[in-house]
Amino acid sequence: GFELGFQFARKGYQDKFKYALISSNSENTLDQIKLVRHLNYFQIPLKVNFMFGQNKLRFYSSIGLSASFLQSAKIARITKSTKEKTTTHDATDFRKFNLSPHASIGVDYKLNQRMNLRIAPFFSFGILKIHESRMNTYLYNAGLNFGFYFGL
Repeated sequence: GFELGFQFARKGYQDKFKYALISSNSENTLDQIKLVRHLNYFQIPLKVNFMFGQNKLRFYSSIGLSASFLQSAKIARITKSTKEKTTTHDATDFRKFNLSPHASIGVDYKLNQRMNLRIAPFFSFGILKIHESRMNTYLYNAGLNFGFYFGL
């Protein structure tokens, strides 16, 4: 069957520590910094589910595509020597829309004629790079979905 939903997703990535020239109080120093980015998306997933088995406990697989709309971004800059952390909230450098194919395989437990419980590991990746001009950075994620389904 088909499945349509609405969800909030927090995605992100970080750099390894890199050397950079840092200016503060009219003084330049060489230090290592790392950037940590958190991106908040509103997503609309469309899935096709395939069920295997006729018992209460069945296996299922799912494939689909999510439309992702960027809501906000937070970038933290961490200095290694001082452990200083500065944060900005600026989403202007990030692509506002992305598409993410996803797939999962799991189990479905039928509670009664209309209600089911599901659990499944999943994998998803963004097919568009998240910066419109620079860096070839693509977001991907994996996790575990738990769900309660009620049939109409």
